[in-house]
Amino acid sequence: MIRVCCLLSFDTFSQTPWELDKDKDGIKVYTRIEGNSGFKAFKAVMTVDASTDEILNILKSTASYT
Repeated sequence: MIRVCCLLSFDTFSQTPWELDKDKDGIKVYTRIEGNSGFKAFKAVMTVDASTDEILNILKSTASYT
């Protein structure tokens, strides 16, 4: 029997936790400050009735962005 013990300091890998900023119409938007830059990162979470290909095609059609 082999036992492996791995000790890590998770402080090294810690990040600012995501904070819920908006929750409207089934879309949740989370934000956090990135590192020492002060840059505000965001992520949005939602459920859509579409295939992965359909979503990728929309994201890749940058010419249609306003």
